[in-house]
Amino acid sequence: MSDVFISYSRKDKEFVHKLNDTLKARDRESWVDWEKIRTAEDWWRKIQEAIAAANTFVFVITPDSIASDICRKEVDYASSLNKRIMPILRRELTKDLLSTMNHDHALRAYNWLYFQESDDFDEAFGNLLLAIDSDYAHADAHTRLLLKAIEWDGKLRKDGFLLKDDGLKEAEQWLAESESKEPKPTELQVTFIENSRKVEDANLQAIQILKDAKEKAARQVKFGSAVLGVTLLLSVVAGILTAKSMNDANEYAKLVIDKSIDGVEQLSQNNQQLEALTESIKTLDLMRVLNQKNNQSNFDRLYAVISKIQEQNRLQGHNDKVLGVSINHDGKLIVSAGMDKTILLWNVDGKLLDRSIQQTDSISSISFSRHHKNELVSTSADGIVKLWVVGNDNKLSVKAQFTEKISGEVNDAKFNSDNTIIALASEDGTVRLWDLYKTSKREQLDLVNAKNFSKNSDKIKGYGVYSLDFNSKSDIIAYGYEEGGVYIWNWKNKTKPYLIGQHNVLVSQIKYSLDGKILASASNDGVIKLWDVSNNYKLIGIIKAHEKFIYGLSFDKDNSFIASSSMDVSDSLKIWSIEKAKNSHLKDEILKQSETSLLGHKDRVNTIQFNPSNKYMLVSSSNDKTIRLWHWNNIINSQSSSLDDLLAQSCIYSKSYLLFGVRNNLGMKVLDTCYNYIGR
Repeated sequence: MSDVFISYSRKDKEFVHKLNDTLKARDRESWVDWEKIRTAEDWWRKIQEAIAAANTFVFVITPDSIASDICRKEVDYASSLNKRIMPILRRELTKDLLSTMNHDHALRAYNWLYFQESDDFDEAFGNLLLAIDSDYAHADAHTRLLLKAIEWDGKLRKDGFLLKDDGLKEAEQWLAESESKEPKPTELQVTFIENSRKVEDANLQAIQILKDAKEKAARQVKFGSAVLGVTLLLSVVAGILTAKSMNDANEYAKLVIDKSIDGVEQLSQNNQQLEALTESIKTLDLMRVLNQKNNQSNFDRLYAVISKIQEQNRLQGHNDKVLGVSINHDGKLIVSAGMDKTILLWNVDGKLLDRSIQQTDSISSISFSRHHKNELVSTSADGIVKLWVVGNDNKLSVKAQFTEKISGEVNDAKFNSDNTIIALASEDGTVRLWDLYKTSKREQLDLVNAKNFSKNSDKIKGYGVYSLDFNSKSDIIAYGYEEGGVYIWNWKNKTKPYLIGQHNVLVSQIKYSLDGKILASASNDGVIKLWDVSNNYKLIGIIKAHEKFIYGLSFDKDNSFIASSSMDVSDSLKIWSIEKAKNSHLKDEILKQSETSLLGHKDRVNTIQFNPSNKYMLVSSSNDKTIRLWHWNNIINSQSSSLDDLLAQSCIYSKSYLLFGVRNNLGMKVLDTCYNYIGR
């Protein structure tokens, strides 16, 4: 998915490049066809897919785009999908062309934005950004449901591609609220949601009938063998279907289970891991009810899904993009923050402990202190930095605020090893040191302006310092700059920052391994570089991690793996072997194969962190408004040979999610199924 699809004439390519670059600089993803116009069907299919996957359709109005058949075709397709269309005027139109435009409902229905040479580009772009972000949640939901509806339609409208459970309820709520909003639902979306409800109700009714039959059998059968009980149960089911034989009932039971497993596999293919897990638990329980425990084929299909599940919990409490997440030193507390201007405190099981009062602006980063004090630092888009403390009652309170004025957003903040100093990375191009206890008699202990030490100042556009980190001794700060440089600053010795190496584009992430032996840097071209600290920061490895911007890096507690996150939704969270990455660049074999990809987020992943107490557990935050907890190695025992064992392990693994992550009717039913294994 993307925020914007740009439709334009190739004669305006220079302007569209500028528009596209500015959108990227403001973290908005756009889709532009830079290739020469082709008429092949595969090209038009890609254009259709890109328009469908964009929240907003921007049409660059010029005499050439109005005359373009391809542009006309793109506008018509966007209009057919009820896309939010934003026309922007780049070049003046003749009276005849204006007359033509006045008869075009798709382009006439919206206010035009003016981007002519005589207009202020920054002011016009600000207005465009406001328009793109207005009622973003509704437009984003419209796009997601549209893509699912198109997929369902393309798969011959098979039931396995319909909505279920919470996804269906959310879609129905969105549909009800859409009457007064733009963009309006398409006919396909309405049909998709209505059919989902019909099939969902029919499935729930069928399952309830089967369970009622089991209970009736249990009440009525007080004699004979277990076979008699099963026979009565199946005869009741068969009676419902006017079946005449035990074989008919058995076949119906198999069909019900087979259909249920089809749904589980579809959820798994869509990377809806926890939904697939809860549906698997329901299906395993249904197999017990219908005496299908020994069906090896069904067992193997469910095991294949469950054994691949890596998502363990999903925390949902924010109303907007979650920009930051952090785990405390002992792995028991999680803190999250984002564009809804609030900070949430959770325990590691996913129970919400506290919610801060709303801050003055979106919170760009949040980080726990390194060691035993439960202190944390937050930075915000308006340049405010606060020190928070978690009390014994698990409540958040502000302990201090940095009073020095910072121009622009503070992108990152890190504690030193003894929690006395916080280093700040800012959009104004500075690295500052906040002396928490004013041992130097000053609040601001030191400051460097990164531009003064850059050897490529001609590449600087004003994006500043995005990330920094203290080394293990806290005498050195590593930071990355927008022109691609990775710098080392020994602030204790008062030496000037110096360049250790270069990326091709902006350095978005800097991270030391926990043992302090390796420094990792990541950039907006999806590349991670590893530097040997003890060998004068010599380059020892390169990883081509993602195709798009890297937003998060984290080393595990044993310094064996590094995790990376990106805006590349289809592959947004990966884990890499440090050993495999070392010296790979010397063999002309830059590492491209990760150990695993953690799939499930529906939008870009902003931050990630390994749990300090468990190398196989990590937490991530995303623009999809969720925080997700992952267990990335296989937690299901490969020796699990029975349905009861698989059910028990699935219940135990999903305990936190069932208790705190999902509290709808489905969650309660699955919780009842798992009661003997996890309690309440």
